[in-house]
Amino acid sequence: MITCQASATSVSVFLPVIGEDLDIAENQLQWLVSAFSLSSGCFLLLLGRLADLYGRKLLYITGTLFLGALSLGCGFAQNGTALYILRGFQGLGPAAFVPACLGILAQAFPPSRARSAAFATFSAGMHLLPHISSISPPLFREGLRGVLPFFLIAGMACLCALGGFLVIDPDLPSTETDRRVDWIGAFLVTAGLVLLVFVLGQGSLATNGWKTGYIIALLIVGVLFLVMFLIWQHYLEKNEGKQRPPLMKLTLWSRAKGKFAVMQAIAFFQWAAFLSWYFWAQVYYEDYQKLSAILTAVRMLPMTVTGALCNVFVVLVIARINLVVLIVFGTCFTGIAPLLFALINPSSPYWAFGFPATIVAVFGADFVFAAGTLFVAKVSLPHEQSLAGGLFQTLTQLGTAFGLAISTISFDAVADDTGNDAPLNAYKAAQWTAFGMAMFCTFLAAVFLRGVGPVGSDERQNRREDPEEEQEKSIPARLSPGFTQAGGLAGTAVDLLFFPIDTIKTRLQSPQGFARAGGFKGIYKGVGSVGVGSAPGGMHYHRPFFFATYDTLKHNSPLPAHLEPVTHMLSASVAEVAACLVRVPTELIKTRAQTSSYGADKSSLAAARFTLASDGWRGFYRGFGSTIMREIPFTSIQFPLYELLKARLSVLTGRKPLYAHEAAVCGSIAGGVAAALTTPLDVLKTRVMLDMRDATKEKLPSLSARLKGIYLTEGVPALFAGVVPRTLWISAGGAVFLGVYEWAVHGLMGW
Repeated sequence: MITCQASATSVSVFLPVIGEDLDIAENQLQWLVSAFSLSSGCFLLLLGRLADLYGRKLLYITGTLFLGALSLGCGFAQNGTALYILRGFQGLGPAAFVPACLGILAQAFPPSRARSAAFATFSAGMHLLPHISSISPPLFREGLRGVLPFFLIAGMACLCALGGFLVIDPDLPSTETDRRVDWIGAFLVTAGLVLLVFVLGQGSLATNGWKTGYIIALLIVGVLFLVMFLIWQHYLEKNEGKQRPPLMKLTLWSRAKGKFAVMQAIAFFQWAAFLSWYFWAQVYYEDYQKLSAILTAVRMLPMTVTGALCNVFVVLVIARINLVVLIVFGTCFTGIAPLLFALINPSSPYWAFGFPATIVAVFGADFVFAAGTLFVAKVSLPHEQSLAGGLFQTLTQLGTAFGLAISTISFDAVADDTGNDAPLNAYKAAQWTAFGMAMFCTFLAAVFLRGVGPVGSDERQNRREDPEEEQEKSIPARLSPGFTQAGGLAGTAVDLLFFPIDTIKTRLQSPQGFARAGGFKGIYKGVGSVGVGSAPGGMHYHRPFFFATYDTLKHNSPLPAHLEPVTHMLSASVAEVAACLVRVPTELIKTRAQTSSYGADKSSLAAARFTLASDGWRGFYRGFGSTIMREIPFTSIQFPLYELLKARLSVLTGRKPLYAHEAAVCGSIAGGVAAALTTPLDVLKTRVMLDMRDATKEKLPSLSARLKGIYLTEGVPALFAGVVPRTLWISAGGAVFLGVYEWAVHGLMGW
């Protein structure tokens, strides 16, 4: 994978030198990159199928030697035309050995931690070399000129071929009885992909853009070829035994109840989002901020470290964490990168926007590639491993072309404006497009990958409990007097016990600072509101109001069974709104009392009277929106993680339902994780509640403006102020809450 990525990306940094040496026009240089991408991306299906039929080791060695030979040819090319042709054929090498590699790994490593490590190591190659190679070229341009990358790639390819010859086991005979190749299907899909990728890459560069005649014509022809390919594959599969086997069985897409197709779609849009962010971030640094190539490369270098660490993380947890958790978190983190660049302030330092974006950008790419290829290998048959791997790679290549094309359209549409901010807004528009594609991946994973289980373990580890048995029986959800009393008693116990920690957290988050807000003095100020807020509201989503609303909506949802995750998400969101109708007024009074907003000697009752006198009853709901904005993400993280931990613990203990203390531990861990991740939203909520300006006399800033203002004026640490006490409070409080709740239910209800 390192050799493949070096072949695709390292040449791009040498384009100015190559153009100068071979007298190639600047607007034609990009074809040296595009020609390679065309062949390497469009022949993956065919060569993956050939690897399954005639031997993966054979295709691997052939592909690496072919890449090495063509790389030498590129190094000795004397004109641009020869180099274009050689680069086009050069891409056939990775198209042969990449799917062969995936098949070899799937064959050599049965489902185990070793397989996880093998696929994660393969995935790590995407980030280990390309960014380092982007730094080294400026240092050696003058000495070795443009031949450097080609000779380096040739050497690497030959070493790969030698290593494969010595280490890889001999090919096993194919288990298929009919080994004929579907050459008609191969022609249709390859031609269609070539035309489609060409159009996506050339559409915005043509004379009249996407309105150019030949762009429209080639797009139509390419789509027709692909439609004909699908029809032809359907015909061959329906007549299997009478006709030659199809190049790609369409039933492959329905494996794992259609989740195979979902994973391919996630790979498509994830690469569209990730590479779009990467491309426009580089363009922003070089063209807008006028940084040199080496300074730009240095700013992107943290991706290498993060990418390696992500793959180590995958090896450690992929056998223990469900696929949906990895993909949702990975794609969501990748979405943060374009979001930061969409909100970027050019005058801010690199550490404010660029550095955090570069750190989190690779999460999705690494998690999707490593976990995705493992999942594809798991649901594919032994004789179609390379084909399935080639299909996965094809979708990532198409996603790259699609993402760059769509983001370029967004960029051009905004750049056509004549305002002074048009260039910056154009970069931001492209990044907003990338953000949308990343969030679409998160949506697909959260909705359609539920129930897959860990993909890095064997089948015995992936057995699922009966869905009906996964309903937690130890924590009732119905609203009744007994449950309300139990929830109130549990909530009051938690708030009284951990109230000082909450006070410290609130004072750390206050705009006047910890010391001016009271420091360690009067850490029980505002405790009077606990008696009102805890009993009806309880704590987090174990409170009676939440469970009553959640359970009612969940059991009366009109959505079909396969959209169960959507039902849970919507039910939990509405339930949070219901609980916050009681929680927000008491939390507002508590927050203002804790920070002595009305004076150090004022009680909770006095704070309530001041609020009513100055703002009326509406004043008690200041911060309602920000509280909902905090609670819904909190619930969306904690609830699935809590259920996951309970399910895994039930499998380990062989007991269901779990004991109260076991459920408490699961709730504590899930609550701590959710609390830490949603701390910025908690800071925002605290700031809104402590803003006592009269909304009728002046316009108050929006939530997004407040959040951006905190970030720009106080930095990232301010967004995570109080993260330690908040995490401790919710983690420990969650365990105590559940323990007291179970004890109260047994005592009050006679269970």
